[in-house]
Amino acid sequence: MNTENLTAGLAQAVMSSVPETSAEAMKEARKGLLDFTAAAFAGRRDTGVEKLVKLAEEEGGVPIAPLIGRNQKTTPSQSALINGFIAHALDFDDVHSDVRGHPSAVILPALIAAASAGRIDKSRFLGAYVTGIEVMARLGESAGRHHYEKGWHNTGTLGAIAAACAVGFAENLNQNQLQTAIGFAAARSGGMRVQFGTEMKPLHAGLAAQAGVFAVKLAKAGFG
Repeated sequence: MNTENLTAGLAQAVMSSVPETSAEAMKEARKGLLDFTAAAFAGRRDTGVEKLVKLAEEEGGVPIAPLIGRNQKTTPSQSALINGFIAHALDFDDVHSDVRGHPSAVILPALIAAASAGRIDKSRFLGAYVTGIEVMARLGESAGRHHYEKGWHNTGTLGAIAAACAVGFAENLNQNQLQTAIGFAAARSGGMRVQFGTEMKPLHAGLAAQAGVFAVKLAKAGFG
């Protein structure tokens, strides 16, 4: 199987999609965004969030990206990580049966981080969200139930690639850039079900969101 052709095909499908033309898709995206916000707001004071915020403060950086439900900002990379954790902290966030995981907790924190850095046209935000969900669901269908049953947490493994596709779509990457970003995101994907029941489970969502954002930055920088 030629994996390069598979990656090129995925990148082409993403960049040629026009989700904004579907009124139904945009309606569902708004509902998804509202649901995500509510779940994240409920988890904003989780003890794990406090630990991550403290680490971000120690790390420093230019605070331009918001943390959901908190009156403070961090760097976009830190924001993607922490908002992903916040959204999945209570496990009240959306679940997709094809994904066997939680797509919005990964995709939306990645898009919020990129948007806060001024790299996204707001008119493409919801379309990018829809695109990310579609990619993650298609990857879930492709991986099938065995990926999850073997111990992988699809939110982390598939989420990193979906986040890169969503951000790449939003930032209007070209075919080659997105293809490269998908490869970078795949290299950083991960998440094990054996860690369920600990703070690592929601951190998988944050790490995947962060990986997607960073993958696109690497691709745009011409990293090979």
